[in-house]
Amino acid sequence: QFAEPVVGNELSQRYSGDIVLNASSASAPALPDSAATTLTAGMPVTVPVTITNRGASPQELFLDPRLDTTATMMLPTIPPSTSQATLPNTTDQFPEWYVPNETSSLTVSQTSTIPAMFDVEPLTGDPDLASSAPDNAPLCAPTASVTYAPPGAAVTPGIWLAGPAGCGPYAGPGAAGTSTTSMSILAKAFDPTVTAPLGDYNLTAINPAATPAMTVLRPGHSIVVPVTITPSGTAGSVVRGTLYVDALVGGLLPLGQISGVEMAALPYEYTIGQGAG
Repeated sequence: QFAEPVVGNELSQRYSGDIVLNASSASAPALPDSAATTLTAGMPVTVPVTITNRGASPQELFLDPRLDTTATMMLPTIPPSTSQATLPNTTDQFPEWYVPNETSSLTVSQTSTIPAMFDVEPLTGDPDLASSAPDNAPLCAPTASVTYAPPGAAVTPGIWLAGPAGCGPYAGPGAAGTSTTSMSILAKAFDPTVTAPLGDYNLTAINPAATPAMTVLRPGHSIVVPVTITPSGTAGSVVRGTLYVDALVGGLLPLGQISGVEMAALPYEYTIGQGAG
């Protein structure tokens, strides 16, 4: 199904391999890792981060700094998709969103001018979630939603899409109307005070216009990335977060899913000091 052509009379085929989970590494000895470390507000501090690719294939790298706190984020649809669809949905109008790593739950909501429902799923197809109406109302209604909070608080990252649909049965053509679908997520908050030349592909989840300048790291090679922390906030407050080192993976079967894969996690912690003036 996923890798044609195949012969029609072969029912099985043996193969073997190794699953290697530690082929890459990252280190940053100078990264602050204690509340006893004070960084002055507004004063940039640059820390070298060394990343090594010991795997067998190139890696397209980006850095994803996240705070240890969570935030609710409304996700814009990925262009050229749109949140609106014409019902009946005969032209495959599927709103799409990019869900970043470190998402613990998501909620998809829909309003429509006629009774309608939707299903939502990542491009990999699992899970496939169906909407429901509020207050034990019929499945199809002008308002529908679904919330997904999986065990382990780890939502599948990558592209998700919804399929709005009107409800029959109809004696003739389906009822005409429109629907508007939106997605919000609960995820680790992005840390805007931490920046790097590689950028952060996961930021496209909340800003599709973001253009992170990722770099390709070949097998057996290392790269040193300057990461800059510019503390911002109330003096005396403690900042805790994790700098994730990610590789962008695309073209995943069956439908070309694309997402970040976290290869390393570097925790950081510091206290904001009083700035000048």
